[in-house]
Amino acid sequence: MTSSFGNFAEETREMYGCKSFTCAAKSDPTIQLRVARWQPTSSNGNSPAGVLILVHGLSEHSGRWAQRAQWFSNELEFDVWSYDHRGHGLSTGARTHMTEPTQLLDDLIGVVNLVHAQYEGKDLPFFMFGHSLGGLIVTAFMEYVVDRNTWPHINIPVPNIKAYVLSAPALVTDQVWILQKLAPLAAAIAPNMRLSSAIKGSQLAADPAVGTTYFADPLVTNTLAITSSFGKNVLTFMALTRSEANLAALEKSKVPVMIYHGEHDTLVPIRASEMFVKNVPHAKFVPLPETRHEAHFEKVANQIMKEVVDFYKSVMGSEAAAATLSTSTATKTKNVKTKAEGKEEEELESAEE
Repeated sequence: MTSSFGNFAEETREMYGCKSFTCAAKSDPTIQLRVARWQPTSSNGNSPAGVLILVHGLSEHSGRWAQRAQWFSNELEFDVWSYDHRGHGLSTGARTHMTEPTQLLDDLIGVVNLVHAQYEGKDLPFFMFGHSLGGLIVTAFMEYVVDRNTWPHINIPVPNIKAYVLSAPALVTDQVWILQKLAPLAAAIAPNMRLSSAIKGSQLAADPAVGTTYFADPLVTNTLAITSSFGKNVLTFMALTRSEANLAALEKSKVPVMIYHGEHDTLVPIRASEMFVKNVPHAKFVPLPETRHEAHFEKVANQIMKEVVDFYKSVMGSEAAAATLSTSTATKTKNVKTKAEGKEEEELESAEE
């Protein structure tokens, strides 16, 4: 049984330890995306201080981020939203498959548009977080936010984003060279052919339990992970997103961004983040020594997650300070104007006498 929740259908059960919803993918209404929302445990129904959209990586699902999402929500007093990509987790659609390079971006823009509608009239600040494939999609999303000409085929209103964080964004890949060459060729002949991801648990984190849990998760697509069509289109999407022209739009916008990356990441090489920072030099870059792909499961997890929270808080603080300064300046200007007008009236009265 479902009930109306804006343009979402609200599920009566909880998933991933929180309320979940479904919505149709904007580019394909036959695909239903599973959307999750975590709220501060002490909110008591009060309006949140902000909204964070968290975008997960390839083959996983938003439930793998449930613990961190709830922690972000409590620490920041934010509503935290995430969703499973098409063909991932509890969303429908062929597993890890897409037919156009920008479908994952289209899905994110559609979800953000619907989430924003839930807070109509509240003027809440919005923030973004993306890991790996999610980091790639968030990068493209931010390019769209700051300059619609970067992705001209889309015309969906979205809120301004105050700041964003990228975790090992997949702007480039070190996946087996033959797979990178094979995917475009195979996609032309057999677009649904499955290609092995070749991911090893030891590439995720040093703790073997992380890999064991990952491969035992029934919602993780871990064998024959992607279709040749997905491979071809995601490689095209990477190239478009990391183009100098698109990244230049991010630098020009000066929207605060933090990017962190494990130096021992063999799934997404750290040169991906180095490339981003070269083109977007105002970014806060945090390289993590002796850290693999999933820093949130490594020894540095608590440290880097706290740094992410502090980054968001610093942006919130800067916004508040700027607002206070603006109000103070406006008040002073008004007082000076009032005094000047009063002096003019006194001089006029004196002249009349």
